[in-house]
Amino acid sequence: MKMIKTVVELQEIIKGEEIYPPQDSLSPLQKGKFYKCGCGESHEVSTASIAGACRGRSVAHSGIGKGFILICGTHATLVVTEGIFNYTFRSIWSAPKNLIPF
Repeated sequence: MKMIKTVVELQEIIKGEEIYPPQDSLSPLQKGKFYKCGCGESHEVSTASIAGACRGRSVAHSGIGKGFILICGTHATLVVTEGIFNYTFRSIWSAPKNLIPF
């Protein structure tokens, strides 16, 4: 996972993303699934706050499905889905929440 440390780095990485408001929350079927967060912990996907959805450059380069920007108390992390019937989540990048313009 790439760790973003400055506003300039964040601007560079998100300029190639197609970020839009999520139409609905992540599926309840994701209960018990976790993602690695930039804060150093793993959080449950089904209880995470979703800041946005994307299908941009990071997701395309991962060769897999949808991307979501998930928020914890201190970080925003772009995670992408892997799998068809049994999803797992891979973290692509993370930035301190104070760098994200919500």
